[in-house]
Amino acid sequence: MAETTTYRSTFSQVLAVVTVGLCASLLLWLTMTEGTDTARRYAAPLALLALLVWQAYWRPQVEVSDGGVEIRNVWRTVQVPWPALQDVEGRLGLRLVTAYGSYQAWAVPAPRRTRESRETSTTEAAALVEERWHELRVAGYLDDPRLERPHARTVVHTAPLATAAVLLALSAVSLIGG
Repeated sequence: MAETTTYRSTFSQVLAVVTVGLCASLLLWLTMTEGTDTARRYAAPLALLALLVWQAYWRPQVEVSDGGVEIRNVWRTVQVPWPALQDVEGRLGLRLVTAYGSYQAWAVPAPRRTRESRETSTTEAAALVEERWHELRVAGYLDDPRLERPHARTVVHTAPLATAAVLLALSAVSLIGG
């Protein structure tokens, strides 16, 4: 058994922390300078912004394990078992082509190209998936691939979606009616 590896964009996580910190600081500043009524008016929109940035830049990740590849995107998580994998594309981020369809990983940005390296490059996450997939094929674990289910296991992140919907409604009420 190989170790489970998780890929997350450090830059994206820093961006999320900075943005959430700025939202909290702005709310505190509004409270201190403009009073609680003004702060209350802008609390829901700032909370919505913080939630959306957190969802988009902190949560996404790719987890590679012996069981397969799990892609956690902004609003859903997709689990792709190794037997379902047909191709790994890493030129524009990480895209898994499977027997169930194609899945793009939000957590994996496209690789940077320099003037010196014009050849096709691949992302670190794509290389990691390809390496583990290759190891499993060489070891014979994927000689007779059988799919356990007719579709990929997908989990929708309902709590953040519901929270975003509530914050959006509260934002509209506070900004329009406020």
